[in-house]
Amino acid sequence: MGKVWKVGLVVLAVLLMAVTASAQTVTRSIDPDIVQPNGTVTVTLVSTVSAVGMQINEAVPSGFTFVNWTYNGADNITLQQSGNTLVFTVTDISADGFTITYVVQAPQAEGTYTFSGTYEPLGQSVSDISGESSVVVQLAGTQPTPTPTEEITYEYTGATVTFVDRTDEPATIEVTLKSVDVDTDNFVLAIDYGDKLEFTVDVPDKATVKIVDLKTGDVVYTESITGYKDFSLDTVGLNLKPSDYTIRVSASYGGATNDFDLNDAASYTEVKKGAEVLPKGDYVVKVRPKEAGKPVIEIIRKNPSAEIVKGDLAVFEIRIYGADQGRYYLTGPYDWTAFNKYYDQVFTVSDHKYKLVIDTQEILDNGGQTGAYKLKVVSGDADNSVTFYIVGATISVTADKDTVRLGQKVKISGSTNVAETGSDFDKNGDNKVTIKIYKDTVTPENMVDSVEVDINEDGTFSKEVEFKLDWDTGTYKIVAEVSNGYTSKDERVTITAEKPLLEIKMDTLSFARGEEFEIKGTTSLPAGEEIVITGLDEFSDAPATVIAYVDSDGNFKTSKFRVKPDAALSTYKVKAKYEAAKYTVEDSVKIKVVRQSLDVTVDKNVVAKGGKVKLNGTTTVETVYIYAESGNVFEGVAALPFENKEFMIEDYPTKSVDVDDNTFETELAVKSDAETGTYLVYVFAPASTDKIDPVSDAQKILSITVTDVAFAEVPESITMIKGQKVTFKVKIDTPSSDIVRLAWKLSGQGIKTKEIDEGNPDENGVVEIELLPYYDEDNKVLVSEPGKTLATGMYTLKLQLYYTKGTVDTADDEKVEDGSVTIPVEVVNPEISVDVPSEVKKGDPLKVVIKTNREEGYGNIYVILKTPMKVYRQQVTIGEDGSAEAVFETYGLPLGTAKVYVRDTLGTIKDNDATLLNTYYDLDPAEGFAKDLKFHDDVLVGPIEVKIVEELTPTPTPTPTPTATPVSTPTATPTPTPTPTPEKTPVKTPTPTPTPAKETPTPTPTKEEKKGVPGFEAFLAIAGLAAVAYALRRRQ
Repeated sequence: MGKVWKVGLVVLAVLLMAVTASAQTVTRSIDPDIVQPNGTVTVTLVSTVSAVGMQINEAVPSGFTFVNWTYNGADNITLQQSGNTLVFTVTDISADGFTITYVVQAPQAEGTYTFSGTYEPLGQSVSDISGESSVVVQLAGTQPTPTPTEEITYEYTGATVTFVDRTDEPATIEVTLKSVDVDTDNFVLAIDYGDKLEFTVDVPDKATVKIVDLKTGDVVYTESITGYKDFSLDTVGLNLKPSDYTIRVSASYGGATNDFDLNDAASYTEVKKGAEVLPKGDYVVKVRPKEAGKPVIEIIRKNPSAEIVKGDLAVFEIRIYGADQGRYYLTGPYDWTAFNKYYDQVFTVSDHKYKLVIDTQEILDNGGQTGAYKLKVVSGDADNSVTFYIVGATISVTADKDTVRLGQKVKISGSTNVAETGSDFDKNGDNKVTIKIYKDTVTPENMVDSVEVDINEDGTFSKEVEFKLDWDTGTYKIVAEVSNGYTSKDERVTITAEKPLLEIKMDTLSFARGEEFEIKGTTSLPAGEEIVITGLDEFSDAPATVIAYVDSDGNFKTSKFRVKPDAALSTYKVKAKYEAAKYTVEDSVKIKVVRQSLDVTVDKNVVAKGGKVKLNGTTTVETVYIYAESGNVFEGVAALPFENKEFMIEDYPTKSVDVDDNTFETELAVKSDAETGTYLVYVFAPASTDKIDPVSDAQKILSITVTDVAFAEVPESITMIKGQKVTFKVKIDTPSSDIVRLAWKLSGQGIKTKEIDEGNPDENGVVEIELLPYYDEDNKVLVSEPGKTLATGMYTLKLQLYYTKGTVDTADDEKVEDGSVTIPVEVVNPEISVDVPSEVKKGDPLKVVIKTNREEGYGNIYVILKTPMKVYRQQVTIGEDGSAEAVFETYGLPLGTAKVYVRDTLGTIKDNDATLLNTYYDLDPAEGFAKDLKFHDDVLVGPIEVKIVEELTPTPTPTPTPTATPVSTPTATPTPTPTPTPEKTPVKTPTPTPTPAKETPTPTPTKEEKKGVPGFEAFLAIAGLAAVAYALRRRQ
């Protein structure tokens, strides 16, 4: 074979591997799922991702007859049929997915029939086709019996009917319904679902209008009005589904009140159509199904997932609007002719609803199998269905650490598809996860602990388990087993247990005679354990043995003691010890007693290579000298030559700092090539100007840890204005930006984000962090899109540094020791003040000035000007000084009083539709309806009245409008709701217009004469060559 041919085949192989690398799935849908004998069934196979080549083998149930087939979305698909086996060979390079549809005719024999099949993409393994797999052949006589359609004779169609209520004058009420069909025998005023409910209400002053569902008693619509109001309500947009409704009006005028109820004949005086008086009665507004005999059916799965674990309950809420009864049919891989508890069952709705509970255990105990099940509901001529799946239990488990020290706790977390403990889907209330801990191997005799954990609503579970101090060190197996009393599944993790950690950690290791001090440290031991401290009595007033107790944070410290005034100026060894039956852990430090003439503090005890540490101190000498235990760590700082012998400074030169007014300040720069570790730094205030006596001279010993990376600059606190993002910078000391990354998480006020990775710092070691103002509860992240606004209050932001290992999976990264810091974050309410003139001359501009604590660029503040005839709206953007201005031209405005409203929406308007403000500009955020429009978290200022006049009223000194600084939140005191005017038009939510499905031309299928599929591999190789040629041509 020539070299060129060999290279060509290699290129072909590489391209084929690249094209077929994407994962693919093929799913099957069957329509209908119940068919009469000899009826036709349409089967659709859908592939999510195409391939250069794929072979699909579909087994049609015995007795079914193949009719025809089509395909679209692929370059070429051929069919070969062998008996009841259909083999589709796919050639495609578009990578956009494809669809195969074939039609078969059902046999005469009734029963349940099953389709099965596999698919094999080129270069991948054979997989089963998922989706629906069964169809029921059933005589028409056994099909659902439609509910009889209610027969009502309407005397008038498209009529206008007026109700007059003068029972409590002068608060009279007049309600007129338009375009309704009237049945005076049954007191029915009818419209069709999908039409508009049109009516007017006329009252002398204020009134509240409500529409109430008589089936449920729910108030489905309410609005406050003044005077006359024309309503045109979209039944679909307002969710006025087929049912019986009434209109209620509560009016007031001059202290008098009056109530009208369409459904209460005693609440009104008369009803008439034009001049014709109609009989009084308890009328209803009947919203009929759009098509006679076809009520609206909704099936709502209450389970959080469509996958129901065997043994759990599948719960559905069936809603029917326009009928009182229905039938349900559950089909799937079980024999419903033998077990028909869930098949062909009649039910009656109450308040439009019926709760159906399906016990999966009953189905499986009666011969059912796991797989896809379809619940079909029929009422009248309408039907609806939903698919769910009975599946086996699954569980995953993780531990928050793979190595633990005895006495510490490990958080065991995981998730399962088994239903929440004690929920409506937990059949016997025993859905639990049992966590068992074994030493070395999973055998009964090696189990050391066991605990039960509840399953949360989202399927998660977690529990902290303590590795007790009397356990052995070594390997432990943790087994998490989930069970619902019918099925179970377990998963395991391995953890290594080590001895407890004990470490004395002091800010300074030198103390002056007479100085107070305490010994403190950290440990992995649990709270309450005793740490024995010895050696303090040699130089202080402490007893020979001192007991310190571990606190809840893993810290310990002694009481305060005082260095003896006559203590020898020397070094003393102090020990901290914990002794258990199986092991002992201890640590020790050397404490030096010095003269009390020097005090030194550092800004941090952990610093990165190349970073700096700031020292501040007080002393009575003119110059202090700084040494370290190593001369290769800090710039200009030499190693201490002797610990107990005086030496001449000029013989061992080091960093010196002049003292001014008994104070001094300096910085220690860590060398970029210094080795990591903890180093002692000695600061001397010698009595002599030319020599140092380490024994007798005043000195401070500092412990400084040098790491590869560390925080250099972080903000002390962060303030966020509610609804607006905040950005800040963090600086990291690191020799290279690619060896470290920064992550953070925010918690507080009932929220807790997952850890967010900000990646590596820039070349200057800076990371910019952006805290967004909304919280995504499902993904536990902050987002910029309007959602749940962060509530006012305090939060904690934890920053964590990690060493990066260069892998894609950041879980492999290691935490930087002492590489975390917390920052308080306060979310505060926006503050708004508004300045509006009391008068403006017609023709002059009306200026509305807004001042706020918002940052520059914020643009979710709207200014609304309400005149007697029209509403004007402007959106303003906050400037650099925190203010904004809206200017309204007054040439076309009528003389009289106008009202100004200012509304900060926090960016959360329903559907981002700012036109809603034209109608609901004055909606109180505390109103229940406000939440539907996402107005509940707004800040509202107004109304502020301004008069449009011919000439300004002469005044010596104009009085500015008082500043309003409301803080309107869902729990705050409601802002007074301004009186709506008759001109305001309610928002009409448009009915979504379905987009017609785009039809793909169906290619003429190729008829194959031969049986079987010879040469599939060779065919696909040729197809691959065609794909390569096509790809190369596109590149050209």
